[in-house]
Amino acid sequence: MVREIIDNPSGWSRSLPGHSIEYMPGFVLPWNQSVVQNVNAGSYYDFTITFIDTEHIYFIDTIQVSPATYTNLSVLFNVGSVMHGRAAGNGVVTLLIRDNPSLYFIAGDVITVRGYNLDSSTRSFAFLVLGTKISRSPEFGHSPSAKFTLNTHSINAGQSVTATDASLYSPTAWVWEWGDGSDDSTTQNPSHTYNTPGSYYPKLKAINQYGIDFYAEFTPVVVS
Repeated sequence: MVREIIDNPSGWSRSLPGHSIEYMPGFVLPWNQSVVQNVNAGSYYDFTITFIDTEHIYFIDTIQVSPATYTNLSVLFNVGSVMHGRAAGNGVVTLLIRDNPSLYFIAGDVITVRGYNLDSSTRSFAFLVLGTKISRSPEFGHSPSAKFTLNTHSINAGQSVTATDASLYSPTAWVWEWGDGSDDSTTQNPSHTYNTPGSYYPKLKAINQYGIDFYAEFTPVVVS
């Protein structure tokens, strides 16, 4: 049964990172996606949703996976390649994604609900994703999710490390702080020479038109 979304009185609002949005009547709309799929014993099925609508911001309120026959199952919820929730049980398994208000989705985002059949027989599973969507202004988008990798964490003084940008959501500018008092680097994948022995924590600031994000590794660069 599809649940009606009724929590939208006049003046109700929903949080978005760095934004304040007040709803007007009719501004928010319910949406849902569903599929029924046979899943082999000991196997799984991925219910994947790719958002292509450029005019709305999507939220997920509830994910529900239910077998036609009472049986054991487990469910994973991934955003891209990152897991954001999981649960297991007998019969219906429900994930309450609204508890994480930082999750929102716009055109280009991909989510996957993976249902595992833990039974010894093939079962029919119903996958249901329930949520709400709101109008998206042209200036709203994903700020970067900063991340990088280093080719090494151990060098001798006078040697270099090379950083590779792995940020999500298409940053257009980068500021690298190396931690040794040197000038920042502003190329996407820079190299840096450390001349003084010690332990250093490089930090990346990734920037695009929607915002900025910072990332530093937990493991230092050790210069001998």
